[in-house]
Amino acid sequence: MSNSWYNIKIDTSNPFNANWKFPDVPVTGNGIWCIPAQEVFSQEWLSYVSSLGLDLVQTMIFYRGPYRSTRFAHIDLYYGDTNTVNNFAINWVIDGIGSEMVWYKMPLKKSKVQWANADIPYINWDRRELEMIDRCAIKDKMTLVNVGIPHSVNMAEQGRWCISVRTGEENNFPWDQIVEKMRERNLLIER
Repeated sequence: MSNSWYNIKIDTSNPFNANWKFPDVPVTGNGIWCIPAQEVFSQEWLSYVSSLGLDLVQTMIFYRGPYRSTRFAHIDLYYGDTNTVNNFAINWVIDGIGSEMVWYKMPLKKSKVQWANADIPYINWDRRELEMIDRCAIKDKMTLVNVGIPHSVNMAEQGRWCISVRTGEENNFPWDQIVEKMRERNLLIER
């Protein structure tokens, strides 16, 4: 199996801006919101994370209702930029008992850019045609995840909020490089 995720040593006990609240869940049972990091998180927490060598600029909030898995796997592209693959994200999950993130081998077959409801570009494939290479039940621990290869979420009986923070394009390191940077900073929890 390929390592497509690592838990990391970043405290999430009090990260949120006191004025921020989770969005309302849409009637569809799924939602994606793209919000600047300084609106979601406290300046104190962003400074703490910056002192660890990560300047977070964007937050993607995902909600997926119980048993609302999709048949597609996707790779993330940069917000508003269909030419740049987002190589990694730092995720943690609230609720979502029984859900898991699943990664797949990059297919040879090309696919077209599509847009999520928050003007977020991505490229997807039918996951039934892909080869699974890794999986993780992401919980309330910060997890470094590879979003530059196809991935999806298998949902179970509980709805799932995922907070996914992103660096700016200038810090969009390739997967192996960000893993090594986290290891050098003693932030990576080896698997």
